[in-house]
Amino acid sequence: MGQASTPFENVGSTGASVEEDYHGWLLHQAGLLRGHDLDSLDWEHLAEELEAMAGAERRELLRRLTTLYAHLLKMQYQPEPRRARGRKVTILRSRNEIERVLKQSPGLRGQFEEFAKEVYPDGRREAATDIGLKRSEWKVIPTTSQWTLQQIMDPDFFPLSDPD
Repeated sequence: MGQASTPFENVGSTGASVEEDYHGWLLHQAGLLRGHDLDSLDWEHLAEELEAMAGAERRELLRRLTTLYAHLLKMQYQPEPRRARGRKVTILRSRNEIERVLKQSPGLRGQFEEFAKEVYPDGRREAATDIGLKRSEWKVIPTTSQWTLQQIMDPDFFPLSDPD
């Protein structure tokens, strides 16, 4: 009897290019890595894919931060009791997902403050639009965050309903 096969043993073993069969190519490259077949690896595309994966983690963190800011701002500047619970749930979910990304990719933690500053304007724009403010009325929402990073990530912090 031969060796036990793995569920992915024959998948992607054709050596198809990344353009022809991305999934198969990934599995084939993984097999080559596991087999230490360094000469057969598609080094250029592997490097590109690794960079793309790193970019995806960054984009995910930016998306979650934008959502967090948008909902914090909506809670602050449009305090509606009927929407408060849904906004709190979204805020809590966003915080949890941000923590999950940072736990899986701790290297992003060092850039967290920079990322927060980068996305705040997007969260502000999203909140102002959802609240129904005209562009000329956006000035009621500060152009920079009024909260610290510790506050926005504090599971017990929710904005006051009266911004004054």
